[in-house]
Amino acid sequence: MFGASRFKRLLEPGRIGSAATRNRMIKNGTHLFYHDKPGCYMDQRNIDFYDALARGGVGLIVVASAPLGLEAPVGHRLDKDEYIPGFAELARTIHRHGCPAFVQLFHLGPMQPPFLPGEPAAASSLPKNESPRPQFAKARELTVPEIEDIVNEFARAAQRIQEAGFDGIELNGATNHLLNSFPSRAWSRRRV
Repeated sequence: MFGASRFKRLLEPGRIGSAATRNRMIKNGTHLFYHDKPGCYMDQRNIDFYDALARGGVGLIVVASAPLGLEAPVGHRLDKDEYIPGFAELARTIHRHGCPAFVQLFHLGPMQPPFLPGEPAAASSLPKNESPRPQFAKARELTVPEIEDIVNEFARAAQRIQEAGFDGIELNGATNHLLNSFPSRAWSRRRV
């Protein structure tokens, strides 16, 4: 049945932790893939886009960011404090319309495309014929100290997001990204 009753809760307020939403419509953390400002800083085009969404009545906005762990040529970086002011302006813009805002954090891990610098990494290094994504380069297995460094990188990015005035974070642990490679039976053969 496709009547109004099927979606009656869509316009009801909701809550995610301490963030109260005016409805249950969420803009997910998908990248917009346009950037006007060099250096992966937050730019006015993105701020205007999110401003229109918040003004239009969406219940929660999840802002995309650049992948952690590498200097990616796309996305809005959070690996240094110098990126906080742009994110703070975005948070203020979204909040002006009574809309909570989160930022999505993720690490590409084994999904790192070959055109980006560096070597893909995962919970385990698998032969190409066993890899869930054999078209990508073979990922190397992370050491425990490297894992600790990545955990700290996520924590520092989350702190910057909080300092910028956002209401929360969304951790992307799906689609063969790094976080997904640890609990995945297809990716992980780790003993430690």
